[in-house]
Amino acid sequence: MGHRAVIARYTADGSPLVIPEQYADRLAGGPWDQPPIVGDAPPGHRRSVRVCLLPAGALPTELSAELSREGDDVVVVLLTHDPAELPVGPLLDELLRYGHNVVEATPVTSRVARAVIVVTRDRLVPRAAYLLGTPLRGDDAIRRALAEFAVEGLATRAQRTREKAGVAAMAEDVAAMAEDVARWQQRATDAEKRATDAEKVAAERTERLAAIERNPLQAWGRNARRSVGRVTASLRDRPVRTARRAARAAVGRIRRRD
Repeated sequence: MGHRAVIARYTADGSPLVIPEQYADRLAGGPWDQPPIVGDAPPGHRRSVRVCLLPAGALPTELSAELSREGDDVVVVLLTHDPAELPVGPLLDELLRYGHNVVEATPVTSRVARAVIVVTRDRLVPRAAYLLGTPLRGDDAIRRALAEFAVEGLATRAQRTREKAGVAAMAEDVAAMAEDVARWQQRATDAEKRATDAEKVAAERTERLAAIERNPLQAWGRNARRSVGRVTASLRDRPVRTARRAARAAVGRIRRRD
């Protein structure tokens, strides 16, 4: 529903549509079901429907010039705010400061506004109903309005509880994802370390091969010293086993010569 559909409900009885001069540049352009009057309504009407604009970020006190006017005009406030971000306290203070009643507050879809609030001092203007589907009139209006408020409050509280549960579930999912990311990062770190170690081993072997190619005897001497060192360490740790291995190796070399 657009803001013009809301306004049309209050001009359907023939009340003139008026746009104050300070809002004419943004609001006077059509299309309108009823051509608006810029400035003030002509005499002869019990009330008029005056449309004003409160942009997001503007102070609600900017509405004072319209709300402080005498009479029972219906004042339609177009808000460019996201309804979830309305400055509820300051806005209500200003709307009620001059004796008006809020008869409608609803989100709308249009290029001009995202929400509409309608106020008036005229007690003959019925309050809009959101759940019951009929205007709130007569002595029963307060009881029905309170009933709507209670039921809507129940739904709102239930929705907030569900949203909180959803947020908690999302937080758990995010925590689990963070743990998975940490595990994968550790695996990547371990794989990188193994790759680095492998590169070091490959570099050492390449260096040994290059040394052998440059000076085979020197390389053989180093290898021999390493072999002697290993045999010495083995004799120190396991003398009997090492002696037996050395004897078998000597016998094998003699047989190969024969």
